[in-house]
Amino acid sequence: LSRNFPCALLCQLTRVSRGWRELIGQSHDLWMHITFAPFERQVTRKEIDQILTESRMQHARTLVLAGCQLSSFDFLRLFDRLGKHSILETLDLSGCLAVNDAVLVELRHASCPLKFLGLNRVVHISDGPTRRLVAAMPSLKMIEAEDSSLSPRTRCLIETGRFKVLQLGL
Repeated sequence: LSRNFPCALLCQLTRVSRGWRELIGQSHDLWMHITFAPFERQVTRKEIDQILTESRMQHARTLVLAGCQLSSFDFLRLFDRLGKHSILETLDLSGCLAVNDAVLVELRHASCPLKFLGLNRVVHISDGPTRRLVAAMPSLKMIEAEDSSLSPRTRCLIETGRFKVLQLGL
C-alpha cells in the first residue's frame, strides 16, 4: 500500500472489510506520516481516538495537526499515547487554539526525539513552559512560532535560530 493516503481515506478503507482493517492496522509504514489536511477543521475526538491509537503513534515520525479544533484535553490524551519509545520527529500544532502551557508540559514529558515543532498562531502559550520544553528536547532543531503569544524576545530567538539560548534563560 502507498504511504500517501490521507487519514480520512484510511479510516474509510478500514470499514470495507475485516481484511482491509487488518491490513491497514498492521501496516506501520502507513502511519509514519500523519496529516489531517485538508480536513483539519472537521477532525473530532472520536476520529483522533480511532486513527491515532497507541500502536500507530509508536510508528509516527510526522504528525500534522495544524488547524485541528481539538480541546486541550484531547491534546493531553494524544501526547500520553506517544509513550517512552516514540520516534516522532515532526509535530505541527500551528493554529490549534486549544494548545496551551499544560499541553506543552505534557509534550515535554512525552520524551519525543522532536526535530521540528510548529507553534505558529498558537496564542495561549507563555515563555516559561516553552523554555522548559526546549531544554527537555536536545534533538529539537527548529521551532516556528509566528503570531504566537510568546514574548517578542523569545520569538526573536526562535526566528533567528537561536532558540537553544532559551535553555539558559538568557
